Amino acid sequence: CPRCQSSIKSWPINNRTCYACFSCQPIDGSKTPNIVTPIKDCVPFNSHCARETAEIRLQETGPERLTVKEIKAELIKRHVEWPQNAKKATLVQLLCDSEERKPGFV
Repeated sequence: CPRCQSSIKSWPINNRTCYACFSCQPIDGSKTPNIVTPIKDCVPFNSHCARETAEIRLQETGPERLTVKEIKAELIKRHVEWPQNAKKATLVQLLCDSEERKPGFV
């Protein structure tokens, strides 16, 4: 989980996949009596339904979860130039490097 670092679990419900962090999103069995046991851990992804802002994702998990467009916007804000044909991994590294140069970076 980007917020608490616990694992995110996934399980099927009605031919769809449900995802939850049981630390941040505890399940109350009294309200939903037929809970399915989570099957496996899940790698966080960018939800299109409950989207977090780029700023929050950058603070909580770093630039890897940002889109290329969002990374480029951050690089522009920081006055960092990049090669026109740069891949996402290069842009992520440039953004990380720019963070390290900021005063007060932790």
